[in-house]
Amino acid sequence: MIDDDVRMLRLVTQQLEASGHSPTGVADGLTALQALEADDFELIIIDVGLPGMDGFQVTERIRSRSDAPIIILTGHTETTTKLRGFRMGADDYVVKPFNSDELEARVRAVMRRTRATAPRGSETAGGHQIVGDFEVIEAQHLIGFRGEDVKPTRMEFKLLWQLLLAPNVVLPHTELLAAAWGPEYANDLGYLRVYIRRLREKIEPAPCGQRLSAPCKAWGTCSQRRAKLAAQIPLP
Repeated sequence: MIDDDVRMLRLVTQQLEASGHSPTGVADGLTALQALEADDFELIIIDVGLPGMDGFQVTERIRSRSDAPIIILTGHTETTTKLRGFRMGADDYVVKPFNSDELEARVRAVMRRTRATAPRGSETAGGHQIVGDFEVIEAQHLIGFRGEDVKPTRMEFKLLWQLLLAPNVVLPHTELLAAAWGPEYANDLGYLRVYIRRLREKIEPAPCGQRLSAPCKAWGTCSQRRAKLAAQIPLP
């Protein structure tokens, strides 16, 4: 956990330890980056309001070198703050002040998503999975489209993989959110907005002039023969 509030750092690490985790606490981003060079962590909690290198910058730096799930802590309730965290690579957020049980629930949910095994498509002898024009290496969270590497983050991979597993099928936003993030996130459209937008930025304009579409309610489709995603939600 990274937080310059010593009292908060102590309370949260004690709570996590009591829940069976083995937390490490540091007070600034530079120390956190140094710790990441020396050890691997299953999950990282970052306070946005860090001195010097703020929590968003730390999140971006960590994401560039680690795929460990990240939860950001913020005292801001504005959607823009939360969305910025997602863009930097965060997997979830908790708004201060928060109940320790809420944070523990978020920690367990994020770790459960990270450890979950996604359903499999048709596998080739080399361990690749072919879904229409997409080639998937699930163990490495790699997806290619017509020879081009999509380079998804872990959560982008999970969302796109859910869409690939249901070609030409309209999926309710609740189903997508529950499958990718967990049932407790079924109505959190903010997650879907950010990740659909990020996938669109990475995939479109696709080869042959094909594009990802975004109508305006909450569902998604992915054609096996075309790179087509749809999220019926207003994108930021």
